[in-house]
Amino acid sequence: MLTTQKIALFGGAVLVSATAVFVLLNPLQPALPTPAITQATPASPSLGEARRTQPAAVKPAGAAIAPPADAEAALSEAQLLRLADSNPDYATLADRVGEVSARRNGQAVDVAALYAATQQKSAWKALDGVPEGFPLSVSEQYDGRQFIEINPMKIESLLPGDTLDIDIGQLNQSFTAVIDNVQAQPGNNVTWTGHLQNQETESQVVFTRGESLIVAGITTPQGHFEMEARGDKGWIVSSATLFKTPDVLLEVPADELAKTPATLPPVVEQEQVL
Repeated sequence: MLTTQKIALFGGAVLVSATAVFVLLNPLQPALPTPAITQATPASPSLGEARRTQPAAVKPAGAAIAPPADAEAALSEAQLLRLADSNPDYATLADRVGEVSARRNGQAVDVAALYAATQQKSAWKALDGVPEGFPLSVSEQYDGRQFIEINPMKIESLLPGDTLDIDIGQLNQSFTAVIDNVQAQPGNNVTWTGHLQNQETESQVVFTRGESLIVAGITTPQGHFEMEARGDKGWIVSSATLFKTPDVLLEVPADELAKTPATLPPVVEQEQVL
């Protein structure tokens, strides 16, 4: 039994008899009457269909391309590597990936995670409470530390010339750090140094990341702050809290405590000579 098939032609629909197709393919077959062709009126494409049928712009091989308008668009790794980098000193994301990999002795880089990190302005956000299982004593948990959730890849992705928003909850203030230098250290550690943007007083920002630990020192006009993170959880606190001088118990003899101000030796005031 012969059936008919539908063939798309310029947005319309054409019905062609299967017998007619056979005749075209087999010239020895006796000619049959040409079947009537019914062409449907093409429907106006929807907005989504029009967007899908829009011809894609052709880019020369190796050229940087702009990020997609749709932030949720799924791109292959090859497409991500060709995206224009946000840092003018690096043409494409591939250049950034190469730098990150080289300072880690050629270690493989998660391209998608690195690209996502470059789209974030800050590396961390504040947490409401103490992370479960965090290695701190009870007194340290309540000594003024602000606990944070951090994206280690954001730190790892930084190159000289990049900027990073640094939020310090104790000051209720956000600073912008500019990365000046990145240096690989022994033991597969990497150190980033920089300064705070638009600050009249001297400032400094230092991050060091190892296998699982990130430590940082941030010098602000309001004082010095320390940051430490293990995995994706950490804390930030004023150095004055960490290195404060503990209270010292002074032992005073009982007979001295029994003396009243009236019985203490008089204080001789010396005349000041100008």
